[in-house]
Amino acid sequence: MLRVVKTADGNIFLDFSGKAAGRGAYICDDAGCIAKLKSKRMLDKAFSCKVDDKIYASIEEEYFGRKG
Repeated sequence: MLRVVKTADGNIFLDFSGKAAGRGAYICDDAGCIAKLKSKRMLDKAFSCKVDDKIYASIEEEYFGRKG
């Protein structure tokens, strides 16, 4: 499972350590789940706010960059 965090100041990012402060949402560690996260705008629902497309793109970059 991967943890996506929204900090108190509104930053949203992948938390590979699982220990970053903030509200967390979990997603499976799979490329298909990352694609679904973006296509269904699941972070908007999890964090009850409009999440910019740049955040989704950043999460994809981080995920696929880590996977190599």
